[in-house]
Amino acid sequence: MAANYFNYTEPIRAVCSDMVFRLPVFSQIRMENVAVSLARTRRNDMYGVYASMTPLRFKGGELRGKRNNRLLEIPPLYDKERRPILYVLSIYIPRFVNLPIREKIDTLIHELYHISPSFDGSLRSFGGRFYAHGASQKEYNRKVSALSRQWLSGDPRPELWDFLRYDFKTLCERYGGLTGETVRIPPLKVIR
Repeated sequence: MAANYFNYTEPIRAVCSDMVFRLPVFSQIRMENVAVSLARTRRNDMYGVYASMTPLRFKGGELRGKRNNRLLEIPPLYDKERRPILYVLSIYIPRFVNLPIREKIDTLIHELYHISPSFDGSLRSFGGRFYAHGASQKEYNRKVSALSRQWLSGDPRPELWDFLRYDFKTLCERYGGLTGETVRIPPLKVIR
């Protein structure tokens, strides 16, 4: 009876929308162009990825780009209203759901911070070898932690993010299980 299951992607989207609204560093993000998707982990342990942000464009918002001297194309993806999807935020369950609440908040902010300031479908780049997090992962984590504190200090409505208090087992006991949207990320096509 999936109808009674807890839909995890809807409240995650609501929390992210609130973060985007309250944190000026995210003012360029339009959540209607970001899909939120559940992904199942193969193992139930806590080691591995909790969430990921997948870009659906190359730099400058282009559908085509070069990588390793090959021309690649990303097939466009649209939501039900035919709006273009520029990013896919994937939440890995049960691993993400079993994190402590503060780590869940940090993880969501961490992934939102990967979105390019130009919101063109590409990722924020720090340049060079450490383009995704910059030369210091510690510094990136400090920035994320500061943004989490800033969001929490804005006093977001508790009913908005209260579900983050519960682990996978508790949510399944309360609702019979978890459900949510699953987005198939289109594979890159090699053009030449």
